Amino acid sequence: MKFISSTILPSPPQLHEMTVMLAPDSEYIDWRKFLLAAAQPWPTPSQTELLETLDRFKAVAGGSSTITKQQYLQVDLWFKGMSRPPSPENPSEPKPYDRLGNLRDTFFDFFADYSTSPPTLDYISMLMYFAVVPDAEDGFLRALSVACGTHMPRFPKKTPEGLPDTKMTEQLTQALTALASDRQEAAAPVDGGMQAAGIPESAVEAVVSLEALLKVLYHGVSTIGDSHRFSVTADPKNPFSRERLETMFEELEGGETQTLPLKVLVEHPIMQDCLHMTLRYKQPDLKAIFAMSTADIETSSMRTSAD
Repeated sequence: MKFISSTILPSPPQLHEMTVMLAPDSEYIDWRKFLLAAAQPWPTPSQTELLETLDRFKAVAGGSSTITKQQYLQVDLWFKGMSRPPSPENPSEPKPYDRLGNLRDTFFDFFADYSTSPPTLDYISMLMYFAVVPDAEDGFLRALSVACGTHMPRFPKKTPEGLPDTKMTEQLTQALTALASDRQEAAAPVDGGMQAAGIPESAVEAVVSLEALLKVLYHGVSTIGDSHRFSVTADPKNPFSRERLETMFEELEGGETQTLPLKVLVEHPIMQDCLHMTLRYKQPDLKAIFAMSTADIETSSMRTSAD
């Protein structure tokens, strides 16, 4: 009997760090987030590509927030598989594997709701999963752009008083990345300005609704274990409860529609906390964890705890 090599099995310290990375602000791991991280590499869409894909989904959805697989396959994503895999010179050799083309089909399986017949996909929720990037704040704004259906601007970053500039999970990821010697990719700079990111200047007038903000803050936790999203948002101890967010909109004179320009919202302390404390849109790097030894992980954890 042939056994799997122990070198590919995660050690307890690696499992712990995976948990920290996959659930930085929750006691549960979103299994879809894990599968998406395990499926890397896949092309990371820009904010513009996310919105363009959203528009294409809406065009086939006919006003619905969900689509079937037949409708899903009609929509071009931000990447394409092989239109026609090249035939090998030796007929006995297999054709090249169309990884991106198969990923496209697999993504529907990742995110579809199989409790319905036929299975349906919430395409807004799916695209919000692809908003993740190495910078959590930028990922939050990308997800917010999908939830609102419009470009979100970027503003000079502010760090609330009493909040550390670098959080534990961010320090860990930086340490893991630095120790992964085979990592060649470099993340695009977040502070390159809106023009560099392809975000139009008109984005500074983007309007955010309370419901869209709640959708971003509680994405992936609609039903987790015994907790339901509505009970979570109603928890008075939750810093981002519906009640507290409603108070923020009232203080900023959001009116009955509970909508406000993002440039107004970001001046409020609660919104500042949303931007700086929400880490679910930070892209997990499982490859870096498996590239580290147990001793390296323990050293990194000790340094992080000391800081």
